[in-house]
Amino acid sequence: MSDSPGTPRQQKRGRERRRLILQATRELLSEKGLEEISLSDVAERSGIPPGSLYHFYPSLTKLFSALAAQFYAELREHFRQNESTFRASTWQEYVHNVIQVSAEFYRAHPPYQELMLSGKATEEMKRKARLDDFFRTVYRRVLAPRLGLPLVENDRVIFLNTLMIIETMLSVAVIRDGSLHEAGVKEAQRAGEAYMGLYVNA
Repeated sequence: MSDSPGTPRQQKRGRERRRLILQATRELLSEKGLEEISLSDVAERSGIPPGSLYHFYPSLTKLFSALAAQFYAELREHFRQNESTFRASTWQEYVHNVIQVSAEFYRAHPPYQELMLSGKATEEMKRKARLDDFFRTVYRRVLAPRLGLPLVENDRVIFLNTLMIIETMLSVAVIRDGSLHEAGVKEAQRAGEAYMGLYVNA
């Protein structure tokens, strides 16, 4: 007797197929540019029939957005494992640490660098991967009380803008240099600190 839709067995099989599809997409991103990948490429690499792949991800945008969400989850866990990032003695050091740890993660995961910093990511992909609420919460609950820093008015927008500036500077470095060199990371740090300083030091 075949499984009916939505049974635990089907759900498990669906999760496994999604995992294989995302894994195949990551592998392809380590070999070629974002714009060179097709759903047919992913189906062939993953071993998932095209019809099944289209059921899970009807477009490349949906597929890349799902991978961006996975990137977000992995990067957030990476920050949790690097708690020294949040033991900064100044807010400038906090911004510096956030960017440095992010850069290390990108260098260790070239597919994510191609996905998010190659200048080809859509706004939907970027929205899936932004950590502004995470860093805003750390600032409000950890750094501000410990260091006696002011709470920033309209901080949701300020932290989003800060991360967008940092993301743009890192992206410029990758597009210009072909990879994320230390000089590009330092420029992102300067830009992020300059913008945040307009509000934290106000």
